Order: sequence, then structure tokens, then C-alpha cells
Amino acid sequence: MEETNKPGDQLRVLAQSIESVEIPAAVKMLLPGGIDLKGARSVLEQAASQLDRLDALEERIGQLENQFN
Repeated sequence: MEETNKPGDQLRVLAQSIESVEIPAAVKMLLPGGIDLKGARSVLEQAASQLDRLDALEERIGQLENQFN
């Protein structure tokens, strides 16, 4: 994985590459309904956004703590 700036960036890189995963035929036979890689990508992208928001909130809390200490 490449260097990232935001906590969610690693999840975004994973989300972008997940659709190119080759599913072995044996796995496809065991899961006749298929595997929703686009759905997995969407979930990873949402998690990345939430992680970035959490990081920004933690940073803001730290700034406020410094301001009042």
C-alpha cells in the first residue's frame, strides 16, 4: 500500500482494488448467489469517510483541550 495522509486513505485504496479480485471457480460454486464486490467497495468507502470524520473530531477535541488547559 502507498503512503497516505488521512486515516481512511488505506481503506479507499483497498476499496478501489477490491473489484479486481479474482474469485476462484470453487468459491463461486459454493456461493451460488455470488459475491457482491461492488457492495463491499461501497461499504469500505463509507467506512473510510467515517474514519476521516472521526479523526477530524479527535483533532478538534485535542485543540479544545489545549485551549482550555
